[in-house]
Parts: sequence; C-alpha cells; structure tokens
Amino acid sequence: MRISKKVITTGIIIFVSSIIIGTSGTVITMIQSFYKIIESKEINKSEIAKNATENLELTIICIPFAFIGICLITGGLIAYFANKSKEVAESNN
Repeated sequence: MRISKKVITTGIIIFVSSIIIGTSGTVITMIQSFYKIIESKEINKSEIAKNATENLELTIICIPFAFIGICLITGGLIAYFANKSKEVAESNN
C-alpha cells in the first residue's frame, strides 16, 4: 500500500470519527440538559444559555480534528494523483 493511500485512510478515519464524536456528544448533552430543565419545572434563561454553551464544547474541540482530517485527505489525494501522473509519464517514455 502506498504511503498516500495510508494518509488518505488516516485522514478519513480522523475526519469521520471527529464528526461522529462531536455530533453525538452534543446531542447527548443536549438531551441531558432538556431533562434537567424538565426536572426543575421552571424556565431559567441563564441556565438554558449556560447548558447550551457547555453542550457545544465537545463540538468545538472536535472541529480542529475534522480540519486535520480534511487536510490529510486532500494532501493524500494530491500526492496520489501526482505520483499516478508521474507513473503514466514514465511508462510513455
């Protein structure tokens, strides 16, 4: 397996896992926040805002990892196709 394929695979794994972890973590913590609001039986706007901010922390943490994954995928694809075109040029000579 070429190194560019390994880089692409690693990028895909990092990208997909960061998206899944960030999204599922946010959804789970939002559900927990809604249960807290239901149990308190009163609506406190500042508490809702605080919970919403805490819920998005995991997503904020995962965004840089998703960006790193996209960069790895892009770099791997560029390297793969650059090497592919070099092989075609060498075979034509």
